[in-house]
Amino acid sequence: MEKNKTITQLKKIFRETKPETEIIPEAERRGMMDPANVCMIIPKTYEMQECMAGYEGFNESKAPELNYTPNEKALTTENKSKYSIEYLSFLLELLKITKDETQYAATISVLNDYPLKVETHHFIFILANRISNE
Repeated sequence: MEKNKTITQLKKIFRETKPETEIIPEAERRGMMDPANVCMIIPKTYEMQECMAGYEGFNESKAPELNYTPNEKALTTENKSKYSIEYLSFLLELLKITKDETQYAATISVLNDYPLKVETHHFIFILANRISNE
């Protein structure tokens, strides 16, 4: 995954971020999966979608439906999920680039043995957890 190329493209788009970006209806959202099938970015605004459409390193695919409603067992067990530091660093860069004065919040959802989901005003970022050989 050429993350530097993606970051450069995103910086160009979001330098002049408008506070009132138009939201894509949920039924029309398409995810962009990286070639290694480790992370997916789902644009929530047309601005983000335009940026991601110009990047050839991601393959367009249907966004997965993830249910992060924890059951009783999930609430009482320790979360041992592990995530790639490389992709988490990429996520942090995305968060820095896409922030604007009106939209600082990010919702983070995580459950044991489940993908990490980070949702902002502009995108949803889904990161597969690392599988251990234990």
